[in-house]
Amino acid sequence: VVTNGVSASQRVSAVQRPKPKEVNAGQRYPTPGWGLISVRSVVQLYPGPYWIYMPRMTFGSAGFLLRLTRTCCSSSADQEAESDAAMIPRALLIWFGILILANINGAVREVWLIPALGSTPGRALSTILLSGLVFLVSWLSITWIAPLTPRDALLVGALWLVLTLAFEFLVGHYVLHKPWAELTQDYHVLRGRIWPLVLLLVLFGPLCAGRLRRLW
Repeated sequence: VVTNGVSASQRVSAVQRPKPKEVNAGQRYPTPGWGLISVRSVVQLYPGPYWIYMPRMTFGSAGFLLRLTRTCCSSSADQEAESDAAMIPRALLIWFGILILANINGAVREVWLIPALGSTPGRALSTILLSGLVFLVSWLSITWIAPLTPRDALLVGALWLVLTLAFEFLVGHYVLHKPWAELTQDYHVLRGRIWPLVLLLVLFGPLCAGRLRRLW
């Protein structure tokens, strides 16, 4: 039977067909946030084939958003603190390597350079060699020490300088029992002693190496 162009079977199917679930306009496109979009809400608000709302289900997970935010939005202060915590022990380890090289250089100076060249020329050559070694170590290790800024590199150099002076004077006087006059002889620049050149390389070596290797 056809009434007004609509058959009876079409009217029955229209009555039996469930009405789509109504969704408030304000809830149709929720604002992403900390877990506001759950898997259930995505399926309800974005009906369609599975492959359409699967990405929304994945990125709508509250736990995923929390982990992603904690990873990508960590503060620069935390990163700097972690970098400083790793930088100082590495700088100390490199300084111990420089100390070993300095002692080897001192043995070479006393055994070969001074007997062959004399006191002042031998000490001068030994100072130049040690300065080159200090800068070479700075060049090779600066990427491993990894100072974040030039200020951090200068901090590393200052740490090396303080440790060097402390070892030279405190250990030299109180452990090796050298008089203060002997310890300060290498600082008489007018007498041909150029030991302060080593200290300058110790202080500014990390900064210069970082600049040359374009860390900043």
